[in-house]
Amino acid sequence: MKWLENIIKKNADVPVNLTERVSFNNNCIKNRVWYRGYPSELEEFFKSGIHSDSVSKARFWASVPSSGRMRKLHSGIYAVVIDAITDLILGDYQGLQIRDASEDGQNN
Repeated sequence: MKWLENIIKKNADVPVNLTERVSFNNNCIKNRVWYRGYPSELEEFFKSGIHSDSVSKARFWASVPSSGRMRKLHSGIYAVVIDAITDLILGDYQGLQIRDASEDGQNN
């Protein structure tokens, strides 16, 4: 792990510019569309103007077959995985308790 710290320290002055391809709100919409898994919604979302770069247009849901029709099917595995992770996390969740500052004997 020491080698990683050295790399990070040595390159700390190098500026990094990241271009966000999808806004936070559009990413939330994308996640909701994936969760629901309706092929027509997935195709519509990925063909929309949100994804204007050539890489996004070449992806499965945005692609257009060169000849004839192609049936696109979503298995729904995305929702199954999310539900399983949610069940695992919430199964052991004991709740969240927030105490008032007056309960701690602190006066602000």
